[in-house]
Amino acid sequence: EFGLNCGIRMHGGISRTFDKNSFRLYFSGKYGESRLDIPIFPQSPLQSYKRLVLSGGSNDTIADPREIHSAVWTLVRDALMNELFRQAGVQAIGQRPVRLYLNGQPWGIYWVKERIDKYFIEDHYGYDDFDLLKHEHGVEAKEGDLEEWESLTEFLMTHPLDLEENYRTVTQRIDLNNFITNHAIEMWGENVDWPHNNHYQLRPRMPGSKWQWIPWDSDVVLGSPYVVFADYNMYDHVSGSHRLHADWSTLHFQSLMVNSDFRERFVRTVEGLVSTVLSPDHVIEEIDRLAAEIRPDISFETDRWGSSAEDWEKNVEQLRRFVRLRDTAFREHTAEFESEGMDLSKLGPVGILRTISKSAQSLAPEDLFNFAVRQGQ
Repeated sequence: EFGLNCGIRMHGGISRTFDKNSFRLYFSGKYGESRLDIPIFPQSPLQSYKRLVLSGGSNDTIADPREIHSAVWTLVRDALMNELFRQAGVQAIGQRPVRLYLNGQPWGIYWVKERIDKYFIEDHYGYDDFDLLKHEHGVEAKEGDLEEWESLTEFLMTHPLDLEENYRTVTQRIDLNNFITNHAIEMWGENVDWPHNNHYQLRPRMPGSKWQWIPWDSDVVLGSPYVVFADYNMYDHVSGSHRLHADWSTLHFQSLMVNSDFRERFVRTVEGLVSTVLSPDHVIEEIDRLAAEIRPDISFETDRWGSSAEDWEKNVEQLRRFVRLRDTAFREHTAEFESEGMDLSKLGPVGILRTISKSAQSLAPEDLFNFAVRQGQ
């Protein structure tokens, strides 16, 4: 058990309109300790943290004024996806569930998570000079700049990758193993709040370095209210035919898919994943493990925000059933993709979005927050 002062800000997009908000925690000498020097995440090799996020569940919580999550909320979808990414070898954040008390009042179950920012990259990768881009309805340089990203985008727009010379050039600029695994898991999970949103790109600013993809905020997945059918075809989603995203966000995937080597690598990767990390039995084991972590405290959530433990159990069981249905559908869609390919004629004009300027929210003196974690709760 420990306690210390830190700064707090609101966090999130649409979830800022919820009564159950998410928060960012800032450790700084002006509040108290400059870092949280406690290894609170069992999945993370780090012993110290500069910034954290307290996630209230966002699109996987009952506390949504739109009242669209009552039949599906579980509070484990994002944590599940993070674990699957990690097990597949993709960089993922550390996380653990906690009870939150706000001004002494019970505020429900939250997931305390690492925040992806310059400190995360410095701590996990050891880089001190890098480009870190965030996709959030646009492309924003959080660190560094967009020069190399725009150069790569321009190359993809003007150099067809069915020509091997062009393809080899791109393989020297993108970490294909990372790219393929990341996309395969997002597509399996039916993440419709992606790829125009909710992921980062990282590239150390040094000769020969390659872009890597880092996932973030994967809660609109696996039977969320936005896509309730397990047979939603994510190959159509990334081809542009469903128009749930901007063309610029799928340019890299669509450009690479015209190359036979890449297509073969993608299909083989999917086949490997659905037999291991994404197999229904394994995914359901992970669901059960995560559900067991928060089950003792579900009444702490429902007493504050409504619903019931019985409804939560039904929703978790529905998530298990969805995973089995999704496995069948995704295998079928992948087989169709392998035999029939993707219609790339749907790709429209692609715009390059430059850095978005966002003013930082100021921290008022009263924005002090006592961050306390009790081990085993």
